[in-house]
Amino acid sequence: MNDDNEIKLTTNLIGDVNMIQIAGNIDLYTTPELKEEFDNLNKQSNHKILIDLSNVRFIDSSGLGILVTQALYLQKRNRVLKFINVNSTINHVFSLGGFTRSFKKFPSEDAALASTWEFEA
Repeated sequence: MNDDNEIKLTTNLIGDVNMIQIAGNIDLYTTPELKEEFDNLNKQSNHKILIDLSNVRFIDSSGLGILVTQALYLQKRNRVLKFINVNSTINHVFSLGGFTRSFKKFPSEDAALASTWEFEA
């Protein structure tokens, strides 16, 4: 994947959790594909979503917006959006935006899967 305007989404079901592996940038050009993936999962009523960011290089405000929208959607259903493999650049964006409460980060897939999926107000 060489084009910055491309994103690759791979979704796997692990038990009752949908893990989305994202490769590329999450930005104005690629958020429609990510939104479509979230919409498909939401239609299936699967409210456990784990996002692997190990291959994400960059996220802009529109990318952050789609993640916030999904986090709020899940929060209304008493669930939390979880992330693994968050690099320092993405972590910095999350911190600057003040999203550390609604964006739960974990050091590994196993740790994320074993943790509670309920939103803690």
